[in-house]
Amino acid sequence: MNLAAKTKRADLLIFLQETDELLQLLDEDIVKLEHGGVTPDLLNEIFRAAHTIKGSAAMIGHQRMSELAHAMETVLDGLRKGVHQPNTELIDALLASLDTLKALKEELTSPQRQEVDISLPVSMLKRTLVTTESTASSTKLPQEIENKIYLNEEIKEKIQSTLKNGERVFLINAQIDKNSSWNAVRCFQILTTASKLGKVIHSVPTQKEIEEEKVSFQIALLLATSHDETELRQEILLTPELTDLQITVPSLTEQPTAADDSSSLTENQLTQKPTGKKKQTIRIDIERLDNLMEQIGELVVNRNRLAQLSKLLETKYKGDETIDELEKNMIQTTKVVNILQQDITKIRMLPLEIVFNGFPRMVRDLARKADKKIDFFIEGQETEVDRSIIEHIKDPLIHLLRNAVDHGIEPPEQRIAAGKPATGTIVLSAYHEQNHITITITDDGKGLDPVSIKHSAVQKGIISPERAARLSDTDAIELIFLPGLSTAQKATEVSGRGVGLDVVKTNIEALRGSVTVSSEKNKGTKFTLRLPLTLAILPALLLEAEKTLCAIPLADVIEAAKVRTQDLKTIRGNKVIMWRDTVLSVLDLAMIFGWRKPDCNKNGESDAVIVKAGGLKACLIADSLKGQQEIVLKPLGNYLGDTRGIAGASILGDGNVILVLDIATLLSSAIGNKNYEKEYALS
Repeated sequence: MNLAAKTKRADLLIFLQETDELLQLLDEDIVKLEHGGVTPDLLNEIFRAAHTIKGSAAMIGHQRMSELAHAMETVLDGLRKGVHQPNTELIDALLASLDTLKALKEELTSPQRQEVDISLPVSMLKRTLVTTESTASSTKLPQEIENKIYLNEEIKEKIQSTLKNGERVFLINAQIDKNSSWNAVRCFQILTTASKLGKVIHSVPTQKEIEEEKVSFQIALLLATSHDETELRQEILLTPELTDLQITVPSLTEQPTAADDSSSLTENQLTQKPTGKKKQTIRIDIERLDNLMEQIGELVVNRNRLAQLSKLLETKYKGDETIDELEKNMIQTTKVVNILQQDITKIRMLPLEIVFNGFPRMVRDLARKADKKIDFFIEGQETEVDRSIIEHIKDPLIHLLRNAVDHGIEPPEQRIAAGKPATGTIVLSAYHEQNHITITITDDGKGLDPVSIKHSAVQKGIISPERAARLSDTDAIELIFLPGLSTAQKATEVSGRGVGLDVVKTNIEALRGSVTVSSEKNKGTKFTLRLPLTLAILPALLLEAEKTLCAIPLADVIEAAKVRTQDLKTIRGNKVIMWRDTVLSVLDLAMIFGWRKPDCNKNGESDAVIVKAGGLKACLIADSLKGQQEIVLKPLGNYLGDTRGIAGASILGDGNVILVLDIATLLSSAIGNKNYEKEYALS
């Protein structure tokens, strides 16, 4: 490959990376426009993104992409100037254009090139221009020029400096006669008069916009001056064709300013700009991060090995100066490796907003298709989780959000009839909880009906009528995670075919996590997902069963215990034990995996571990517990066949290979739905 070709390829990679980020930003910001978040900063951010895509696409020769971005830019410029309003038709046109931009970008990477037609989104954008321009005379002026100025951090700094010099700051709003044909001249006269009376901090429109005659019949400006309000009013009122003049003190938030009864602005009223170092970031290839994490894993294994050898040498040559020095160095090395491991783990952590930010658009589109009104809120999107986790949680969350829109939130007329607001609410939330990440999806819809769920499960042959009769409401709700179960009256594009929640449960449990649901009829439903922060290096409890070493992730362990043979009971052929007023299944690890024959029952007292996963709990019997240790999880090859109950393997400090148990699949395979029968047989 010659130099020119390499340069062209590098330019294309940079374009694709930059465009991906800009398209994601547009996806988020355009939806914000529809929900009342219209601010000059937001409009400018959207406009700049479209403008950058237009220029970059033209630079690499993608003419259709540049043309469509230019059409979007025209509409967005009209929004900034107040010519258009962000109504539903305009938002639809922008989102349709955004989808087409994504398809145009895919042209550059798709092996099967197929030119995307841009005529439909361009015509939609042009139609919004015609619609809004025809009603422009009766449309309110946009917020940024309707007697209002937004105080960003730069403007606040200027005001701060002015106040320190002993001057005052006033907001001047002037209305020019709408019949005037000299509105640009009048704006310029007001700006010039104000400049003579003090220093103009900011104006809307700006001087450049006035000179280019990009004005309406209003001007708003912030003036730093030593004059009082009376003097200002006398001078500015000399401008011809003024119909209204307001001189007030600006509000100090970043929202539009409003009239204030105060006559001046004091320094302590200002919000101080936070100081701090600007974060610097670099791009790094994901493959390099994965390789680095793998090497750290090997380093952890060797750290454990060296630590064990160091202890053996210390025992064998106690008091030897060389061994003492080795021990000191080993402690320092362990400390450095621990810090390095923590730092690399943090580097791999990504904020959940990478996944979450695409959901407002999805919920909006689903709500419109279902003819429902929904307010969608996201909390905790800054919460960080390992990249290996974040790659696998998008699909389960999509399933749950679709169910919330389709099954959870009722149509407006039904909500009103039930005494609820016409607009439903869905909240997606995330937060850290010890060594887990918890994600919840809550809606205020109709909730789950246990009776309907049991009836559907019996009708589809999933459970027997007798068993359904024994289920409590709480346990009946858990049936929704069984394959093939759906209570929807009819199938839609979104849900109703009995496929979805069982997939959610399977995928989350594959990540060593759990999913639970709580609901109240006519009040709403809440799904809770609990996931580990990382999958690579994890703290584990070591145990031995029939001379085989095993590890259980500490996240799945409730507590260690001692179990006596006389405490075990048999119900319907299954061993159980009473633990804290709860009946638990007792599983002998050696018997489950075939390491010990079923008739070799142990007598006396045994070590045990109380574990939980996927809503199930059990008591695991082992020969002995070996303590805690950090382990590096290594996957097992497919050639081993069925490895249910085993997540992988790891290497200990002494070189021995240890099996890492997958508690979720172990419990579901060993207990399964029998857990219901055992619990209710005791009641």
